[in-house]
Amino acid sequence: MQNDALAISLVSVFFAPAVAIPAAVGAAIHQVTGSILAGIFARNMDKIEARNAEKQRETITVPAQH
Repeated sequence: MQNDALAISLVSVFFAPAVAIPAAVGAAIHQVTGSILAGIFARNMDKIEARNAEKQRETITVPAQH
């Protein structure tokens, strides 16, 4: 994302504005794919954390009383 913004700013200063289109498209693609991947990872992490919590509940033992 930072490289795309840098590319857009450099292109707009030194070249014709039409040359900035690939960098702008790249920035938009990164925004969309980043949001999708964050949603996928968040959903999977919830499942993993629930599984780990269940394993911890199963392994907790009550100490014997004397």
